[in-house]
Amino acid sequence: MDHEPVWIFYRKDVFNERAHITDRDIAKLKINIGPVGSGTRTQALNIFKLNNLNTHSPNLLRLGNADGVQALESGQIDGVVLVDGFDSPNVQKLITNPAIRLSTFQRADDYTRLLPCLEEVSVPMGGFELGNNIRDHTIQLIPTTTNLLIDDRLHPSYPGAFFRGRP
Repeated sequence: MDHEPVWIFYRKDVFNERAHITDRDIAKLKINIGPVGSGTRTQALNIFKLNNLNTHSPNLLRLGNADGVQALESGQIDGVVLVDGFDSPNVQKLITNPAIRLSTFQRADDYTRLLPCLEEVSVPMGGFELGNNIRDHTIQLIPTTTNLLIDDRLHPSYPGAFFRGRP
């Protein structure tokens, strides 16, 4: 039904801008990965486990998405992981903020091979907003796929029920 990228945003001033920054580097920051039980936290922990990173580290916070974005923008934390659509208010707020950077998944093909629920998407320079050239380089993202599962317990009056039994 939908693709929701795993976004890793971080404050521009936490790294030397000329340094080669990886997802492993960002995982060492004071970073919000979402509340226990959330899809964001689940995906973040999956990525950390694949990188043999400590998933119980005290630097991994449990704020909701909006609170995490606010804490990042105010400088209380260094980074945030979001699993959300491009048009979400949280993503839009961060993607256009000049003090915030978006991490690229340079090993996206590895993640998609090891976690089949992920796909690899390359967003070209200017792909988020061509007029202002947002971002000024190609970004590799790893979106999750959102599926709607329906079984025989769905009431026939539900608006989507007429699709039942059709391929």
